[in-house]
Amino acid sequence: MAERQDTLNLLGARLDPAAGTLTRHGILVPLRARSFALLCHLARHRGQVLAKSDLLDAIWPDVIVTEDSLTQAIRDIRVALGDEAGRVLKTIRGRGYLLAAAPAQAPAPATAGAVRVAVLPFADTAVPVEVRPLVSALADDIAGALARFHALTVLARGSAEAAAAESNDPQAIAARLGADFLVQGTARGSGSTLALRLSLIGGRDGSLRWSDSFDCSGELLLSVEAAVAPRLVAHLAAGIEHEVEDQATRQPTASLDAYGHLARGRAALRPVSREEMESARHHLLAAIEADPGLSEAWAQLAFAEMMLNDYRMAPPEVIERAMGHARHAVSLSPNESVTVSMLGYMQTMTGDVLAAEANISRALKLNPSNVDAMMDMATLLLTRGRPAEALAWLDRARDVNPLRLQHHVIGHLAEAHYMMHRYDEAVQVLAELHPIPTRRRLWIAAALAKAGRASEAAAHLAIFAAEMPGQDPLAVARRSYNYEHLVDTEHLLDGLRLALAAAR
Repeated sequence: MAERQDTLNLLGARLDPAAGTLTRHGILVPLRARSFALLCHLARHRGQVLAKSDLLDAIWPDVIVTEDSLTQAIRDIRVALGDEAGRVLKTIRGRGYLLAAAPAQAPAPATAGAVRVAVLPFADTAVPVEVRPLVSALADDIAGALARFHALTVLARGSAEAAAAESNDPQAIAARLGADFLVQGTARGSGSTLALRLSLIGGRDGSLRWSDSFDCSGELLLSVEAAVAPRLVAHLAAGIEHEVEDQATRQPTASLDAYGHLARGRAALRPVSREEMESARHHLLAAIEADPGLSEAWAQLAFAEMMLNDYRMAPPEVIERAMGHARHAVSLSPNESVTVSMLGYMQTMTGDVLAAEANISRALKLNPSNVDAMMDMATLLLTRGRPAEALAWLDRARDVNPLRLQHHVIGHLAEAHYMMHRYDEAVQVLAELHPIPTRRRLWIAAALAKAGRASEAAAHLAIFAAEMPGQDPLAVARRSYNYEHLVDTEHLLDGLRLALAAAR
């Protein structure tokens, strides 16, 4: 359905005066009646400076109020929009207020207007069970190789898998993902005689655009990615063939054993059970033993170490070890988006936020479709106290991975809303989180307390106390959410203190 002409996007929030709503991500943004009326009035006259006296007459025609009421309403609007700096709703000194004619919005994604491609899970029923992780990893690597071509948006593999599980119809899958093209594959044979048949399918009409077979037997599997990507790109969109020579594909390892362990390590990192995380770490270490120069294995090992030790709650020696893995990964592959972004993530965890922002930004230039890098950027921006920008990156991540990212995004969304004083929205978002990680209960308690729901806040703190006995909620919050600015830390702690007072 086309957006109605009377709606207005303001820093990611959608104002619909006709419906009487202000929403963000489909969730109502609370705003008092007079403040909402003032925002609508400013929107009808956007680009114009409106005198304070005129605004008072327009919004409070039936009562006598002072400028304090107007000032409070302006403050309410800015908090609701995440515009505390007054970039959209501007104060014109000595004259009044102005709502910008072309509201400042998050920059368009680097992949805006690009051809959208999804690499679907390769059919592998005709191959031995032990070979299937290699087939899955090959699909991941082909998707990664395509993502290095900036004229393409490669949709995340998780969403491609989810859409393929829902339907066998290419057009239905493409519609579900918003994909222009689908890459399908069928693997047949054993590890020693493995063959892969690839097809490029038009998303709108389901037509076959290209098809070819590749020998993946033995160590030939390791060179398939380099052979496939340029051929696919040449058939995907006119005008991007010149990138093929510039985007030299790489063979990640010459060791089939290392590649097999890397494939199994990747797969085990997706769920969050401790058993699977331990399995991931085991396979990543085995991959490194087989090929010490396999940079992605070092990068993924850094993340596995952090996951196994509860991220920022990890002991200093674990964080130092993980940082060493991330630095080594970049030394091996300084121009790989995966390794550069992982180093940026580790720098965020250790508080080196300037270096982190430079590295994650570079990772996104290397691969604009890297969902992990988008999430790393959102984490960094929240750490730096820039929640509105973090929301924009979360939107990008959900666009590229529309079916599989929700659980990971929820915590970040809630954190951003809380930082922008949208406590009711934070609570609404966190209500979708299942299961609830123990430390996230601190956010729920703080948001509920700030929203005036003290008894519910106390209940979540009680669950936290049962799951982490003997731990001080304030101390855990300080360590887990290490913000660049003290004001952001104190904002969270203030909510927790309210919740603790209710619990007592």
